[in-house]
Formats: sequence, C-alpha cells, structure tokens
Amino acid sequence: EMKWEGAIVESVQAGGGAERSGIKIKDHIVAINRESIRYTPLKTILSRLRRNKNRIVTVQRKINVFK
Repeated sequence: EMKWEGAIVESVQAGGGAERSGIKIKDHIVAINRESIRYTPLKTILSRLRRNKNRIVTVQRKINVFK
C-alpha cells in the first residue's frame, strides 16, 4: 500500500526473509539502505527490496505501551 511516508506491509511470506527478519503485517517501511522511500512508487520500492540480499530496512511499528 502506497503511503506518503513509505509503504505499509500487507502480507509476509511464511518462512521468507521478511518473516525471519521480524517484519510484521502493518509495519511501516520508511527507508531502504538508509534512503527514505517517501513518495516513492511501489514498483520502485519492490525493486529496491529485491535488488540484493544485504539491505537495511527501516521500519516503524505502532505499539501500545499502556492500555
């Protein structure tokens, strides 16, 4: 899903690299290899993620500390 600040993870392949790295559904990807993906088309984001196996993915996750 394209967002103004990055991309929202909608699915994670079971046993895949994202799952092994701790990526979860609804995580917000904001940078790849320390480069912001703000306003970046989804096709370009996916290309950057597939480009090589060694990459740094910066994720924001909404968590509730207190209810």
